[in-house]
Amino acid sequence: MSTILTPDALRALERPTGFASGLPRQAFTSQAFLDDEIARVFAPTWIYAGAESAVPEVGDTLPATIGNAPVVLVRGRDRTVRAFHNICRHRAALVVTEPGTKRSSLVCPYHGWTYDLDGGLLRTPHIGGTGKHTCEGIERAELGLKPVRCESWGGLLFVNLSGDAPPLADHLRPLTERWSAYDVGRFRYAGSIDYTLTCNWKLAVENYLESYHLPWVHPSLNSYSRLDDHYMFEAGTVAYGQGTTVYAPDLACGQTLPPLDGLNDAARARAEYPVIFPSLMVGLQCDHFYVINVVPLAPDHTLEHFDLFFVDGATTDDRLAPARKETRDRWNAVFVEDVAIVESAQRGRASPAMDGGRFSAHQDALVHLFEKSVARLMAAQSPSRVAQMSA
Repeated sequence: MSTILTPDALRALERPTGFASGLPRQAFTSQAFLDDEIARVFAPTWIYAGAESAVPEVGDTLPATIGNAPVVLVRGRDRTVRAFHNICRHRAALVVTEPGTKRSSLVCPYHGWTYDLDGGLLRTPHIGGTGKHTCEGIERAELGLKPVRCESWGGLLFVNLSGDAPPLADHLRPLTERWSAYDVGRFRYAGSIDYTLTCNWKLAVENYLESYHLPWVHPSLNSYSRLDDHYMFEAGTVAYGQGTTVYAPDLACGQTLPPLDGLNDAARARAEYPVIFPSLMVGLQCDHFYVINVVPLAPDHTLEHFDLFFVDGATTDDRLAPARKETRDRWNAVFVEDVAIVESAQRGRASPAMDGGRFSAHQDALVHLFEKSVARLMAAQSPSRVAQMSA
């Protein structure tokens, strides 16, 4: 158990929401705590890696970071998407540094070691000296890229570093059953935006879990999606977040985006914004869908990777370009507004006066649930097997 989470700190966190104290400030500032989170919180479960439609053709590749592990998604010659640890078996340089299309092989930029699309090691140039491409002790058959377990839901690719999580379908069932009226598989990838935040990854997630801050941080959003219009929900232990029943897809450009088929009026007016624990922030609306993957880079440095999706042909229809742009711009404005305030909360964690803070029983129940979920995993006696892996 982490020394930061003392018995007193855990007891304070486990009190009823209105009386509980939050995680100690060092949980947001300590590199050792973050390293332990990677092993205990991220590695044992399913973490989003990218959209299946972002690698549509054989040889397409997409690098991603899962916890602190670089991985790469590759669509093989059998059209299956596989995931590998994105490090060369020679000296651990990243093999794929940028998304690629229709590659015939994966070539490490450091010394040219070359891998097939199924991860097998094909070539080791000059390994035995100039012009000698074999060497005693280097067995190509044993030195392919190390695979990572990869499964798909609704066109979203998830990976499990430890390799022993339950099947993805079982893991996500509480959420997929809740959203059974919405055919998420019909959403098509329409682009990405990256945001770099000078804060701990947990602060980004916690901000997403509450609408309490809307009147102060998002006055424009709050004018049409008010604090009072939101409700909290839980889908088992895998996902929880905010929802609204007043979603109105009216756009200033005068266009409307096509919604999913088969939804009644209530379903069209509902939008939900859960976090798939621990770090995937999701937005489901009748006419578009998004995910924001929260990637911890350092205790006070976080990447948010935003992927946006529209229904079927709305993703590429030139006539709908203004509607797509306005939808993207609206969300970008909201997400940018969040940056300064979560960075402020991070700076506050440096203060010795920060004693964990408090929660509102009416507004912060999900933030409290999230912190308890992290703390319980961090306090568990058995760390993930990933800590014992050689990657």
